[in-house]
Amino acid sequence: MSVQCTGANHSIKWRRGKLILADHDVPAERAMVALGAEPCECLTVLDAWVSAMGNLDLLVGLCMSTNWARPGTPFAVRRISSSLSSAALVRATLMRSTGGPSGAPTQAVIKSLTAQWQSRAASQERSEVIFSLPEPFRRRLIASLIASASRSKEQLEENLDYVLKEKVTFAVAESIRYWAGPGSITRLTVDVHVEMGDPGEAPFLLSQVAAKSFIEAGARLPLSWLQQVWARDVAVVEGCFVLEILEASHDGTTLAVNAARWHKDRTEGLIQVVRPARVVIMEDGPHLWWTGS
Repeated sequence: MSVQCTGANHSIKWRRGKLILADHDVPAERAMVALGAEPCECLTVLDAWVSAMGNLDLLVGLCMSTNWARPGTPFAVRRISSSLSSAALVRATLMRSTGGPSGAPTQAVIKSLTAQWQSRAASQERSEVIFSLPEPFRRRLIASLIASASRSKEQLEENLDYVLKEKVTFAVAESIRYWAGPGSITRLTVDVHVEMGDPGEAPFLLSQVAAKSFIEAGARLPLSWLQQVWARDVAVVEGCFVLEILEASHDGTTLAVNAARWHKDRTEGLIQVVRPARVVIMEDGPHLWWTGS
């Protein structure tokens, strides 16, 4: 990801769930901030990423958000904390609320409220940074959040059950309509039922033609599908629905997967086929090749 930082475009990379600032000495940058310097834009992105770990509310919000930033453009950090963290602004607000100097609060109260405003402003800034990240990095953040969620397994599943069902339903319907051909969006109804599978359980997908223009599908996928498949933006590749990733190359650009496609049959309509395949992530997006019979 390219970030507008200190007057130049800097590079931030994602590696095994962590952000790497390619153009900065992070300990040195943090030392400068401790001495009173303003954090650079790259460090602001890193701090927002680190603070997001374990935040399930943020995780659900990211999964459901559709306001994705356009890829390929340098990311700009919006500074908002300076206008909210001023002690003078806190003092003026309190003076107005207490009727003038006679009711002015003590320095301890001003210091306490200033700290609260600074904390609130920093939290708001981090949220804005996270929600304006380019799509590939937001998906990687989702994967990292799922992996590092600090709450119990039951709470994680409770929070993400709806998200899993919504993403799988959309992806399966998109894939079926792709193979049904042009015009199917308006004349074909796809009803998808999704259940959350147990960890380690083999993914399951079954579809059948209930009527000429109506298809029913049932899927049972583990929560890890969000982390391993959807977060990589390979849920649907060239019309094929990816059920699971079996193996990934070291750099994550080549994936061995099981994927589903549909072919037309004159008597039975659309027939589902699940086969092993290879997905290669290129500059123009992911591509799929079938590898098994």
